[in-house]
Amino acid sequence: MKILHVIDRLNPGGAERVCIDLANIFSGRGHEVAILVLLDESKLDSAIEHGVKTYYLKRKSKWNILNYFEFARICNQYDIIHIHMRHVYRYVMIARILCRIKPKFVFQDHFGDIQKDEGIPLFFNNFFKPRFYIGVSKTLTHWAINKLTIKSDHVFLLSNIIRKYSSLKSEVHTNQRDLVMVSNIRPTKNIEFAIQVAAATNLKLDIIGQLVDKEYNAKLLDQIASLGLTENISFVHNCYAVQSHLGKYKLAIHAATSETGPLVLMEYLAQGLSFLAYRTGEVSEMLSDHLPNFFMDSFSVESWKVRIKELIAAPISQENLISLFESGYGEDKYYTSCLEIYERILC
Repeated sequence: MKILHVIDRLNPGGAERVCIDLANIFSGRGHEVAILVLLDESKLDSAIEHGVKTYYLKRKSKWNILNYFEFARICNQYDIIHIHMRHVYRYVMIARILCRIKPKFVFQDHFGDIQKDEGIPLFFNNFFKPRFYIGVSKTLTHWAINKLTIKSDHVFLLSNIIRKYSSLKSEVHTNQRDLVMVSNIRPTKNIEFAIQVAAATNLKLDIIGQLVDKEYNAKLLDQIASLGLTENISFVHNCYAVQSHLGKYKLAIHAATSETGPLVLMEYLAQGLSFLAYRTGEVSEMLSDHLPNFFMDSFSVESWKVRIKELIAAPISQENLISLFESGYGEDKYYTSCLEIYERILC
């Protein structure tokens, strides 16, 4: 089985991380795997392991006909074309109209705002809708069946995982910092609420993430200044090995209003870091039964303040959290689930 993943660019983000992890996991188990990047090199390319071939289309325009023919030439060397992201799917559908592409396509939907926006995007209806669809949450798979009317036996759930990387565990015991929030800077992440919580608890907060929305970032800086928290709130915009820094903190928080993952909760768990998160997304559903005190159902600053104090005062051991991650959310189960999807598509 020869597998080609297609994505626009490997910028830091959940979908990009999943694309790389899937390619690395399958390659490590003997499959011929490649990643086709529509644009050019980016920050996460270095995470692609030896054995995974990488193509860069270096597309300058969506309408360059030569790019479409080169795209088709590469695709026709593989059995499965695994497409990530909705805008990438649109490009692939245009290529399919213009060129003869023989392999089977499967689209993996990482759309994080599905709870707010259930609209059907361009090229997702009627003739162009995906024949095979992977959703990273039950909300997305229900949407695909009920809104796109894809046959239920062609819709698959593949909840996100992360791969565990080494951490700076020595820092857990010395000079430990207060709170961390790993989140790209965009409104859905609800970072303004996290800032309010930091103010209420009088704890320092580091926000690690890429600057996606400059206007939103400016609003956050104004909020921090108005609350007199300039010394207590820090932004780190160019950190690409997040797991290696999580041992520095007492607690992580996550306040996004809508998520398909959130994948970052798995990163916290993998490194044995307790967290407090708003209950949204597939990962929250999976973990809340095991860790009920780690999730909130409201955005009451006072309630978050009380729970944060409790979690810091009586933390669950690092070893227990890591053990939970390794027993239920590791690579082997993920590989088996995805392989079964590919086999059903090819049969």
